[in-house]
Formats: sequence, structure tokens, C-alpha cells
Amino acid sequence: MLFSVAFGYAGVLRAQHPGSAASGGRVTPDRVQSERPSRGVAIATASPSPSPGECDPNTVKGTCPGTYSFVYGFNARTRPRHGGAQTEKAGLAFLAYFTRRTFFEVDNDNVISTKAPGANRVTGFGDTTVYVGADVVLEGKGRPAVTFEYGFKAPTASSTKGIGSGLVDHTVIGAVSKFFHDNRTYLEFDGGDYIARVKSDGFDHFPFASALLKQKLGKADKFKLHFEVGGDFATSKSNADMYSLNYLETRLSRKDSKTYVGLRTGAKFGLTPNLSRAGLYVAIKVGGNLKNVFR
Repeated sequence: MLFSVAFGYAGVLRAQHPGSAASGGRVTPDRVQSERPSRGVAIATASPSPSPGECDPNTVKGTCPGTYSFVYGFNARTRPRHGGAQTEKAGLAFLAYFTRRTFFEVDNDNVISTKAPGANRVTGFGDTTVYVGADVVLEGKGRPAVTFEYGFKAPTASSTKGIGSGLVDHTVIGAVSKFFHDNRTYLEFDGGDYIARVKSDGFDHFPFASALLKQKLGKADKFKLHFEVGGDFATSKSNADMYSLNYLETRLSRKDSKTYVGLRTGAKFGLTPNLSRAGLYVAIKVGGNLKNVFR
């Protein structure tokens, strides 16, 4: 994903594309969706009713203020089939809701290690992207939810090492999502534009899109499968690419616990020759409400 004089900047851009190691390298950030209880066996083990005056996540319209998600993940990818660097990344993503509709997220790959053919390995701190967003339309009967996000990339990665561009970039994202089958199936479509600063030349645009399916499995919804296909569209300065990200998330915490802990294990596959053929994805996810953390 890096280097050569002709494609050096484009490689840096690809390495810092939206989606940290925490999210498996997907093109959009790993935003928290309002988790709804499934009917049947899972409803009997749902979280206890909240105290009077507290927000009930099972009945709230939107998402309870203070809802958060913290994910720390690791990616290891092979070299792209058409040449490039072998890359390993470890990073985090933290998201929290201000209100029932608005949220912010911080993504950072705090360790990036790349090895280009014939070159020494380069290791360093990655860029940091801050997102703000809103669920502008809440899901209803026969109506999907609609979400918009804006991301601001702070150039915290070293440009001299070739890990980052050293410039401020922007991301705009729109998403449509809905639950099905007694809230056990979740479907989402994302699309957006990565707007990269190119010094005195203005900005380059890299449009992208993805579709994902999440399916709850097992007794009391202990497991969740994630299937995703996404990628970048072709532009005058870059080729199109496509990937598939698939993983199993296993709940490690008790169903009635106010803090969710889950383990993700899976892989990301490059469906076009300009991406890595395969890569490992492992992450730990912690979620809940900040009110319970600081109580």
C-alpha cells in the first residue's frame, strides 16, 4: 500500500483511508448502532429495567445519551498482488452519543508497521480522525434510519517516514440502515467521499461505498456474524478496489451485564489485485453507558 515516487502520495492516502485497525480496515468508521433486544429466548435475559428517570435502551427512540463503544483491534495484511507494502496495524476507535441522535467518534492507528519490497521496515504512529454525526432519520415501521457523518483527519502520522501525508483531510459519509427478523438481522449501506488535501493543488476526491449484514446467532444472541463488501470507486488519479470483511463477534460478558465485552475474530480479503489478498483481523470491543462507568 505504499511507496514509489510516482504513486507515493496515493499510497500514503490509501494507508490512512477512513477506518482504523479497530474496525478491520473498513472504509467507514465502526459506528455503534442502536442494539435492540431480540424476541424469544433473548428477551428473557435482557438487561434489568432502568431506574425511574433513566433512559431505557430497549424502548428509547434513538440511542440513550452516554452510550459508548470502545474497540481496540489488530490487522496484519499481505502485500497487494500488484506490488506494495506488507502492513500491520493496531488501533482504537471510541464512540459516544451526546444526545439520542448525535455522536462523535475518534479513530487512531497508534501503531503502523510497513515493509515495502527492497526497503527497510518503517514503524510509527498513525493519523487521528475525529468524526461527528447525527441520526437524522430514526428507524420506524417500514422506514430505515438515515445517518450522516463528517470526519476531520489530524495529521499525527509522520510524513517523513511515509506513514502519513502530513496534511489535513476530510471525510463525508451517509448511511441507511434497518433491522429485520425480530431485530436479529441488521442491514446497512454506506457511501461517502474521502477528500484529501494535495498541498498547493487543492483536493483530490476518493468516493467509496460499502454494504454490511450483521446476524445474531446462538442462545441469548451470544454470537454475531458480520459480512461486508466495500471499496473505492475509480477516479482520474486512482483505480477502483473492492474488499470483503468477515468476522465473528463473541460476547464474553453476561447477557444481563450493563457492560458489553466482545471478541472479534475474522479476516479481510482483497477482491481486486490492487489490494492485499488476505489479512487477519482481531479486536476486543467494550460497550455500555458512560453513566455506569462513572457512577
